[in-house]
Amino acid sequence: MGSGIYSLVVKDELIERVDSLTRKRNMSRSQIINEIIAEYFNVITPEYKINQVMDLVAKEIRMSDFLQYLSEAKGSSIQCRASIRYKYNPKIRYMLELSGKEKDKLATLNIISRTQREDFFNYLVDFLKIIMLIERKSYSGFSKYSIKNGEFITDGKKFSIDFYYDWTKEHLSIEDISSYLADYIRMIHKAMNAYFEYVDYDVNTQIKVINKVYMDYLQGGKIDEYE
Repeated sequence: MGSGIYSLVVKDELIERVDSLTRKRNMSRSQIINEIIAEYFNVITPEYKINQVMDLVAKEIRMSDFLQYLSEAKGSSIQCRASIRYKYNPKIRYMLELSGKEKDKLATLNIISRTQREDFFNYLVDFLKIIMLIERKSYSGFSKYSIKNGEFITDGKKFSIDFYYDWTKEHLSIEDISSYLADYIRMIHKAMNAYFEYVDYDVNTQIKVINKVYMDYLQGGKIDEYE
């Protein structure tokens, strides 16, 4: 869907309302106007799709029995957190970002630990290495919806992973995309808890228990914190 520059005469009172929405939703004036026009003509734009996906992800997280919903900036990001069952019950925050600015980039998931303890950070590194190993060996994995993902990277403070899907395609419904993203967060957190339950075991045992969480999830199993 292309874009162009157009000159319009709009009443000041209407622009004031538009600008009020831009502040509330953390969007530009052009994005808001595009959204209003698209909604009127029932045209699905990337921005509209992002907002709908975020609303559904937020709804799924609110219904979760172990993820605590924190906040969202409409069309920008959504955050939740949960505890890890390890010693001092450290908190992990998950921040999902969707922008729609890059055609083939769907989202970025950031994983942030509230504790700065070096040993815990190193455990997270090892855990995510196992997740990446399992995903590389999985033939279907989370690409079952034609969504691809990269690998976890870290800047020393947080871990990030990118997901790829062409927003302009109509192959996936808004429900497909939101379920995929919400379920990935749930899977990661449950697998992380499984890892820390076996953190003192050998790596082959750790791989086995994490792989079970991953494979159960791929088969459509419900992700609960406790079994």
